[in-house]
Amino acid sequence: MPLVVGTGGVAGAIPPELVAAVKELPEVGAAVPEITFPVGPGAGGHGWSSARLTPFRLVAGRPPRAAGEVVVDTTTPETDVGDRVTVEPVGVGDQVKVEAAGVVRSHRVVGVAAAAGPWRHQRALFFTDDHAAALAGRGTGVDALGVYPRPGVGMAALEAVVGRAVAPYAGAACGSPPARPAPWRRATAWPPAR
Repeated sequence: MPLVVGTGGVAGAIPPELVAAVKELPEVGAAVPEITFPVGPGAGGHGWSSARLTPFRLVAGRPPRAAGEVVVDTTTPETDVGDRVTVEPVGVGDQVKVEAAGVVRSHRVVGVAAAAGPWRHQRALFFTDDHAAALAGRGTGVDALGVYPRPGVGMAALEAVVGRAVAPYAGAACGSPPARPAPWRRATAWPPAR
């Protein structure tokens, strides 16, 4: 279960310098940046590295390796057609249209992933981390940071060191629009329940 550094819902408010500072802490085993952005009705886009926060695991195919590739979750997409719903399963090798920042692009499905438990949030689409950042279109900041302890480090110790690393950023403007990162919190799944 990661410790999650959040921004109080302000997109892109965790700067790369804070991500780097947390990654360098000796108590940290891994720091996983997360960005979330809409990719059409009822779906959210993410970088593949953040799939481990939920966790999502591949059940078919492979992770995305290039722009234009996507991993979809196991939720079957539905297309509303007038008064009926048409079910269109999506699988590895299919082409899907992804709308991000008002632009529709075609992507090839290279993998299908499933959440470890019941998934009650929007459908999830995963891109390479760089492509996700480009699709989100908001610079270098991230929306959240999942922090895992090194073996042998307890959560209380992790919370203390991460809290000290976050403190200098909490009082300064971070990202655009300026925002203050909210207090970190533990979460068992990403995104946390709203």
